[in-house]
Amino acid sequence: MKIYLSKFKNIQSVCVETANSVAHFLPTEGGKMASFMAGEKEYLVQNPAKKFLHLGLEGSFEKTECAGFDDMFPTIDPVTIKDGDRAGKTYPDHGEVARLSFDYQINEDSLVIETISKELNYAYKKTITEENGALKIDYQIENLSSEVFPCVWAGHCLIDISGGGEVLTPFADGDLVDLVNDVKGKFGKKGERLPLNSQMLTFDKTPDGHCYKLYFPQKLSGGMVGFKYADGKVFSMEFSGLSYLGLWLNHGFLNDCSCIGLEPCTAGYDTVYNAEKYGQKGEIKGKDKLSFSLKISVK
Repeated sequence: MKIYLSKFKNIQSVCVETANSVAHFLPTEGGKMASFMAGEKEYLVQNPAKKFLHLGLEGSFEKTECAGFDDMFPTIDPVTIKDGDRAGKTYPDHGEVARLSFDYQINEDSLVIETISKELNYAYKKTITEENGALKIDYQIENLSSEVFPCVWAGHCLIDISGGGEVLTPFADGDLVDLVNDVKGKFGKKGERLPLNSQMLTFDKTPDGHCYKLYFPQKLSGGMVGFKYADGKVFSMEFSGLSYLGLWLNHGFLNDCSCIGLEPCTAGYDTVYNAEKYGQKGEIKGKDKLSFSLKISVK
């Protein structure tokens, strides 16, 4: 494993090389993973702009970089908290973490990226290592308040699927899935609970302008989500310590690209209150910690 300072577009990155991949992390941009290459192929969606489009505290997520792998915390959709010591606080669109600057420490066999939110009173830490050739990211989020912290964490890993292929999930045809939205109404109406079918997860090379989002209501103890390309290669994200899975599937509707958002999460449906309606609890108890991990590889 090699870890060293580098550049991604016009800003500083920390580059992490494993036996099988090269990834760029951006400490000043929410600690996001901006690039993940295996061999000569870039697997994360890239914004064509030559300069990095900084999100900032007030920026529009979709109108800025909107690429790579961002951490969504403590929400995906904007939401105002109703109770507790964070009552009246509005969590911004696609979360606060993606907008924060992180400190980093390069060790012999790890990269540690961490920050503290003064606005919402939590500490956020990622430790990046290599495990059997895969890039491993261990997360620890600590609620610094003595009161419950209403929150959800979700990955927002945008995978380029322009070559066509199929999404891989822990679920099988016929398992129930919630259609959170569907711009063309191809699979059903917004909010419907449907049996999963292979058409929802299969993509050809020609974008059809479709975009939809799925959440699986089944609770997990961990699992794998990824994408199998037409050439047989598989981008794989193994997760542990996360209970639910969402998918955002964009086949040419937004930003003229074909991508899927891999979104393993602590609770689904984009906000703590939406999750609660589906019987899922999104919170960290007072002075408690949330820990989970991801392993990313191409095979």
